Amino acid sequence: MEKKVVGKFVWVIKNFSFLQSEKIYSDPFVIGGCIWQLLACPNGNGVDDHMSLYLEDLADCGSLSFDWRRKTYFRLKIVNQVSKKLSVRK
Repeated sequence: MEKKVVGKFVWVIKNFSFLQSEKIYSDPFVIGGCIWQLLACPNGNGVDDHMSLYLEDLADCGSLSFDWRRKTYFRLKIVNQVSKKLSVRK
């Protein structure tokens, strides 16, 4: 049976409305002994009027076996500092 690991990471992006970058990365963080990083595309990833957000596993792929895998469940919450009603949880 798989061991359930619970963790939490908070990423505060200052001045989000004024970002000019196509991609921004969080600092790496560790949950369950694995190193993760968030990648945000503030203007979407080829889709206008959308924000794209990705959870990346920073494992050293060269040291992993061909059939390696990691089962992951995660929730994202985007908080609008101006209006909590505009916050989103997925």
